Amino acid sequence: MSAAAAALLRVRDLTVDFRTDEGWVRAVEEVGFDLRPGRTLGLVGESGSGKSVSTRALVRLLPASARIAPGSSMRFRLRSGEEMEIAALSPRDRRLRRLRGGEIALIFQEPMAAFSPVYTIGHQMCEALFAHPEAVGGRLSRAEARERAVEMLARVGIANPALRFDQYPFELSGGMRQRAMIALALITRPQLLIADEPTTALDVTLQAQILDLMQELRAEFGMAMIFITHDMAVIAQIADEVAVMYLGRIVESGPAREVLRRPKHPYTQALLRALPRPEAGRRRLVPVPGDIPSPRERPAGCPFHPRCAHRLPGRCDRALPPVVEVGDGHRVACVLFAEEGGR
Repeated sequence: MSAAAAALLRVRDLTVDFRTDEGWVRAVEEVGFDLRPGRTLGLVGESGSGKSVSTRALVRLLPASARIAPGSSMRFRLRSGEEMEIAALSPRDRRLRRLRGGEIALIFQEPMAAFSPVYTIGHQMCEALFAHPEAVGGRLSRAEARERAVEMLARVGIANPALRFDQYPFELSGGMRQRAMIALALITRPQLLIADEPTTALDVTLQAQILDLMQELRAEFGMAMIFITHDMAVIAQIADEVAVMYLGRIVESGPAREVLRRPKHPYTQALLRALPRPEAGRRRLVPVPGDIPSPRERPAGCPFHPRCAHRLPGRCDRALPPVVEVGDGHRVACVLFAEEGGR
């Protein structure tokens, strides 16, 4: 079976525009990737690179001011084996209810974004089960739903889960809320989990615990995961494949180990230079020069060229660079590799 045939999710030419007072602004442009069951794709880049917009498009959770451009394709294989073209669905299509929370679940940086403050943790987990009977083998009684929710709270490492089931989100500590959010997302055993900066606000110890937990659950449930972060160290720990995004485009992608060991795009290299390394001792960190521009001020040519130390005047500022394969599954969009013999 080919990689494309085995893919749970195939994204091709995903382009998202936002309506503003000045007209339409392109936030995401021609994003594409495949994701197989049981694998983790790390989406990495600075704030404003288009990571969250790309993944919210997968479940049609974009604001009313956004549109998915014609030609975009997001094909998702349901549990039934049927393929759903998400880009073709209306935002009001009833099939999206089955997709969101049942087949694809999301977790966020702030757990309170996932929970309502006026209902208990357990109530909200049970409602997820009742909303997606097809994902849990049929309709459950209240007692059965409670049992499953308590089991899931225990599985994510929450002590005394029966007590926590009846508590409100504000009664839990930050670390427990993060675990409860993961339990809420996984209660329906989704095929794909989208994790949007879920560990950024945590201290180092809690971050390591949550990352370990997510890896365990991914393996246990056989689900795929898209992990969004700006932290290359997190990518090294959790991702199988990585896609580096800059100003709405993927500029480098491939197996995580290969991309991290042999980065080709100047932007990927810059992100890695800004990463603290224990073996480097007192080596000064080198921040990425400049700032990511607004999509309204997208430069001509390669979007990174105004910040790039290797830019070639007359080339990088004129046309988008082609995507070049530089290794087994390792691709980069940079004119330095557009001709044989590159750098």
